[in-house]
Amino acid sequence: MNGGLQTRSRPACLLCGREGAWLYRGLRDTLFGCPGAWGFRRCAAGDCGLVWADPAFSPEERERVYARYHTHGRPALAALQALYALLRGATPLHWVRAKRERMFVPEGRPGRVLDVGCGDGARLEILRARGWDVRGVDPDPRAVEAARRRLGDRVTEGGLEDAPFAPGSFDVVLLEHVLEHVEDPVDLLRRCRGLLRPGGRLSAVTPNVEGLGHRTFKAAWRGLEPPRHLTLFGPKSLEAAARRAGFRRPELRSTAANAWSFGFGSGGGGALRRGFRATFFLAEAALSAGRWPHSGEELVLLARAGVQ
Repeated sequence: MNGGLQTRSRPACLLCGREGAWLYRGLRDTLFGCPGAWGFRRCAAGDCGLVWADPAFSPEERERVYARYHTHGRPALAALQALYALLRGATPLHWVRAKRERMFVPEGRPGRVLDVGCGDGARLEILRARGWDVRGVDPDPRAVEAARRRLGDRVTEGGLEDAPFAPGSFDVVLLEHVLEHVEDPVDLLRRCRGLLRPGGRLSAVTPNVEGLGHRTFKAAWRGLEPPRHLTLFGPKSLEAAARRAGFRRPELRSTAANAWSFGFGSGGGGALRRGFRATFFLAEAALSAGRWPHSGEELVLLARAGVQ
């Protein structure tokens, strides 16, 4: 038990099986108020670098852990989001952000797309307006309710294993900030590959544990988000996970498009202090993007099914 939550120990690396060294211990959930003290381990293998939560909450505690999560609405942040958009427009990240919002979905002829962890369905609604045949799946009943108001029965509640999709039935599968939340991200990537047609495209985005933000904010970095983030990747470990899932030639890059949000969520203080911190961090991230290729707050994995 941890803060009244049932937990389980996770001492070993998911990718190589080595026992991890402690990176952080005794972290608190300063974002959404989940009780308990939480830790992270880092793989000792030099060519891996995977970071994971230890302990992790038990599956039956999921509803309690996500009870106050941001997908359930935070209207007080609307003004700050508007400020973020204004500041971003003054940096080269404006155009990067436009691609990021589309999850790097190609602009060519639309096909059939699945958004895993689709939330309220906002992105799928945009893609449908562009001619895509859209489907979504999400485990959060409240998010699914909102998505169904937009898209009807095109959205399934539950995990990917609960969804009635035939193998090889999608041209594109999207994973936006999902890999870090699941117990076995390699298995999820493998399931996604199985749903893609030959040549179909996977597009995944996840926090970059080796980026500028973690180096700057360390234990206060927004991307850690204990206890909900179970696995955090760097470029090498995410590529290794994709290859283990059967993607032969995965493409890895990073993006600083969401640097302001990460800066705002890293560390304590009131909204004004956070806003100033995020603004300075956004400027630093924009400068670093051109000099350090994997400095971005988010990793982007692009991979095709059946590519040798």
